[in-house]
Amino acid sequence: MHYKPKIVCYVGKGVYQEFSGRKKINWGYQNESVVEGTIDFVAPSSSGLVRMRMEEIIAIYRQIIPLIVK
Repeated sequence: MHYKPKIVCYVGKGVYQEFSGRKKINWGYQNESVVEGTIDFVAPSSSGLVRMRMEEIIAIYRQIIPLIVK
């Protein structure tokens, strides 16, 4: 059986940088996906080492909602 997700959410920029080979990326939706036909979304890690305010993290994760309900 073959599954193809609509969206791939990478948790942490480092993970996405390694997988995609790209160096400079922004949080959220990526204009180019690694796997054709999917949407790439980069979100902050849930690690306690992340130095972002909780409101910023939540705002980034909220950006994925419209992509899911399309």
